Amino acid sequence: FPVVTPNPLNGIVTRALSLLAIFVTATLIRYARRVQEALTVATERAEAAERAKSDVLNALSEEMRNPLQSMIAVSEIMLASCGPEQKSPLMQAQQSSKRLMASVANLLDLANLDERHFASEPVDVNGMIVQAAEDNRRIAAARQISVELDLSESKPTATTDSWAVRRILDNLISNAVRFSPAGGTVELAAGSKRDGAVELQVRDAGTGIPPEVLRRLDAPTLPDSVLAPTGGTGLALCRRLAFSIGAELVLDSQVGNGTTATLRLRSS
Repeated sequence: FPVVTPNPLNGIVTRALSLLAIFVTATLIRYARRVQEALTVATERAEAAERAKSDVLNALSEEMRNPLQSMIAVSEIMLASCGPEQKSPLMQAQQSSKRLMASVANLLDLANLDERHFASEPVDVNGMIVQAAEDNRRIAAARQISVELDLSESKPTATTDSWAVRRILDNLISNAVRFSPAGGTVELAAGSKRDGAVELQVRDAGTGIPPEVLRRLDAPTLPDSVLAPTGGTGLALCRRLAFSIGAELVLDSQVGNGTTATLRLRSS
């Protein structure tokens, strides 16, 4: 057999390639560590900013709630003894105070939503709608608006978070009342569908929601809808709550022809 003489150049190339591989690996490891450290710092800063935002909102809400509650209480006393000429401005001041109080509560819920645990429990849909209607009738009556019910005889039950559904209902009813004309009607309905879902509806014949506002409300992160001119924090919170409990909220609205809000829940 022929004798093969080892080529010294091959050994040099092999060692050079090994050293190059070690160098590249070390460089990639150092780069990965720097990226990880940068991500850790960015995450900590984001978490600190989120905590600061929540702290500011909580402090602001406490600062606003006490004077607002005082204003509402004083207006109640004054309305009981005022003359006809003072009644209208006092009622307007009271309604504005209550609306601002609701906006503060909505902002707090939006800020703290990611930390909230949502339950999955049987909810009597008809009973919840009846209670929501009763709790909102006084505000509606002050604006000369009636609240009517259209309940299912099957008494549907949904598996969901009762607090979230009630917050959605209250905000939808408040919005419907706010943008309905005097003498109008807000209709609340509930029923089971063939696909097994349970639907809750809030219908009004008010001013409707502009298309550009509906588009902002459909955005995944709701960047601008919190400040939407129609619905304000209420509709933004309704969207986020519906997503959080695995429900679907559909807003069907035309400017000048009112709005129908449909909340689809899973049946028990």
